[in-house]
Amino acid sequence: MDTFYFFTAILGGLGDAIKWYYLSMIALLIAQCRLNVPCLPGWFLKYKYFDDFHKSYMSYVYLYHVHNNPIASTIAYHLIESVNSWKSKLKQKADRSMKNWDENGLKTKEELDLELSNHLWNWPKK
Repeated sequence: MDTFYFFTAILGGLGDAIKWYYLSMIALLIAQCRLNVPCLPGWFLKYKYFDDFHKSYMSYVYLYHVHNNPIASTIAYHLIESVNSWKSKLKQKADRSMKNWDENGLKTKEELDLELSNHLWNWPKK
């Protein structure tokens, strides 16, 4: 009779271990749907960070926060807009001076030096 209880206890233990294994796998799969928290306990993660799904999710959140920050995006948009307007103003000035060049013919060296110094003095300050 003791042998019967012994083997049934072994079979019950194996069945219980298999049951807990499958339940933990199901819980792990359910936890993978919730990536904003790690599915492993904190004391375990201190030694080695095994939760790759949570790690990749947090790296994406960090990347999105850094590169799509609304303040930085607005500043970049206005900076690009101001640089483009500055370039267009310079192009218009260059076109006007080329028209003057074409209308008046070739300029002398003194006129070119004067025009260059005017452009340098009117250069935008930082």
